[in-house]
Amino acid sequence: MRLVVRFMKPYWALCAVTTVLLLVDVVGALVIPTFAAELLNESATSASFKKMTITAVGLGVYVCGLFAVSTLNEHSSIPVIVCCVAFMSCGTSIFQSPNNSLYMGSAPREALGFAGSLGSLARYAGMALGITVASNILYGQMSVAMGEAVTSFVAGRPDVFLFGFRSVFYVLMVVAAVGFALAMVRLVKMRARH
Repeated sequence: MRLVVRFMKPYWALCAVTTVLLLVDVVGALVIPTFAAELLNESATSASFKKMTITAVGLGVYVCGLFAVSTLNEHSSIPVIVCCVAFMSCGTSIFQSPNNSLYMGSAPREALGFAGSLGSLARYAGMALGITVASNILYGQMSVAMGEAVTSFVAGRPDVFLFGFRSVFYVLMVVAAVGFALAMVRLVKMRARH
């Protein structure tokens, strides 16, 4: 632990910025589209309940897929890697369409452009900030594993890359699990109302 603290001390500002960006990413990707959909139209039908259920299932599959990918190591075969990534992608595919349909379907006709723009803004901001945060986590954890600053792949040391890789996927799992928990809470509240 002292090694981590000693390494991170000169980079405290980077750590603070990374933390803020991660929080903005979570808020932007998970909360903004949900609030926009609720602000534009608060009515909930059985069709939207089904879409929310499918969305929650997609997030659950995605979390499991992230876990599967995080278990990969330097000895994993190509078919195993393809299956793990396909499982993760399946969760994304199940989640994305009903999620888009939920927030676009809840917008009044005159606000569809606004709702679509807000969804795109959240998606692109989430991708940009997510890539930034993931890169910082990856190279930060690789540096921790090496005991010195690392700015690229360390030749002959795939274990160092995989240490950072797993850390990134653990953080992604936590963020997706928070989304899954929020979706489940919303489903339970909606079920209680009907």
